[in-house]
Amino acid sequence: MKSIVSNIVTCRNMMRSLLLLSLLLNTTQAFSPSSQGRTAATTQSMAPRFVGGEWVANSPDERPEAGYGPGKTLLMHGPKPFFSRIFQERDYEQAVLKFMAQDGVSRNEAQGNMDAYLRNPNDWAYQRFESQRKGVKVNYWDIKPKELGLVFVWSTVVLSVVGRGAYAISEGVGFYDFLK
Repeated sequence: MKSIVSNIVTCRNMMRSLLLLSLLLNTTQAFSPSSQGRTAATTQSMAPRFVGGEWVANSPDERPEAGYGPGKTLLMHGPKPFFSRIFQERDYEQAVLKFMAQDGVSRNEAQGNMDAYLRNPNDWAYQRFESQRKGVKVNYWDIKPKELGLVFVWSTVVLSVVGRGAYAISEGVGFYDFLK
C-alpha cells in the first residue's frame, strides 16, 4: 500500500512538472518582441528554382548561411519556430526558399516570415493581409534594442516565478516561505 501511495505522489509531481514546463514554453511566446515594426516594401531579384521536386538556391545569398541563425529565431520568435527549425531543417529550408521565390524577397525577410508563421499562423496571415492592403511590409527579421531589453526583463521575471513555483512544488514548501 505504501508503494502505491508513493507511486501516486511521484506521478503527481511529474505531472506538475510537465504542466509547468508547458506553461513556461507557452508564456515565453508572450514576451517575444512584437512584429509591429514596419518598413517600406522592397523588391529583390533573388529567385530560387524548383528542380526535381524541391527548391534549390541559385546564389550564395540564398543559402542558409546567408540568413540569420537559430539563436536569433529563438530570441525573436520563441521556442516553437526554433524547434521546428532545428528538428525539421529540410522542411524549414524548403519553405524559406519557396517564400523567397514566390514573393521575391531576401533570405532574412523570408526566414522572418517563416518564423512568424510557425509561431502563430493566424496572426501572420492577418498581418500579411493587412500589410498587402496598406502597402507596407511587417518587419519580422530585425530586432530592436528596446524590444531585446524588454524580452530579457520579462523572461527573467517569468523564469524566476516559474522556477520558484517548480521548487516549491517539488520540495513541498510554500511559494512565499522564502520571505519568512
